[in-house]
Amino acid sequence: MFFMLSLFRKIFFLRQAIINPTYFVKKIKFEINNLIAKKKYKKELFIEKQNYLYEQNNLNRNSAIKIFFDLSNKYEFLKSTSSSEHQILLSAISEKQNIKSILEIGTYDATNSFLISKLFPNSNIDTIDLPDDDEIFKNSYGRENIKKLNKLIDTRNNILKKNTSINFSQRNSVSLTAEKKKYDLIWIDGAHGYPVVTIDIINSLKLINSHGVILCDDVWIDKPLVQDEMYNSLASYETLQQLKTNNLINFSLFYKRLDMKNNSYKYKRKYIAFVKKNYE
Repeated sequence: MFFMLSLFRKIFFLRQAIINPTYFVKKIKFEINNLIAKKKYKKELFIEKQNYLYEQNNLNRNSAIKIFFDLSNKYEFLKSTSSSEHQILLSAISEKQNIKSILEIGTYDATNSFLISKLFPNSNIDTIDLPDDDEIFKNSYGRENIKKLNKLIDTRNNILKKNTSINFSQRNSVSLTAEKKKYDLIWIDGAHGYPVVTIDIINSLKLINSHGVILCDDVWIDKPLVQDEMYNSLASYETLQQLKTNNLINFSLFYKRLDMKNNSYKYKRKYIAFVKKNYE
């Protein structure tokens, strides 16, 4: 495997071996197991499991695929993230649920906000993200690069202008603790580690209507190689499990992606949680 890498990658690996030999050994083991998992991966089996999960939650995945296909043909920029099942899941929910109010935690470039606005055209949508000058906002997801940061902000602002049903505000999601407004659908896609995602989930349970649905993006159930507060963390899963153990919620986990690269190895695999609360 080592000899197949580019010169840059070889230098990087050798540097890591010197600086952090324990991590280096884990990384090599991770990559070997990842290659083995890719060779064994049978996508059709995971599609079958995914379809079953949809059926168990009274959703139709095949019908939802057509809904999203038609939308992405009409709005080409929606195809940029079409490998993610969250678009199909949201499309399926749009067929079954009477959604009037939606909260999105984590606007990013507003592509998902726009998708939601088209799937739920009669809904009022609140989407929030950190202020542009917030240090966490500026120093995560590669936004340390000023060109990338400005491009993201420009893209987001241009997309938000296209639909007046989207209400965008810049605030830390922790502030939702003081919020009183209720929602039929909440999409959680802000920070994915402790403590923020736990606060987001608890706040969402307070803000969701009795028959509403909460979706949590990027849920890891197997410990990733590296954990952090923003992205790679077991926090969502551990929080949901604790709430389920105490009979406060029920949840299902849908595969985030079904392609071999992202879904074959369990330590790279992510999920989308479909959450309903068990109390008023």
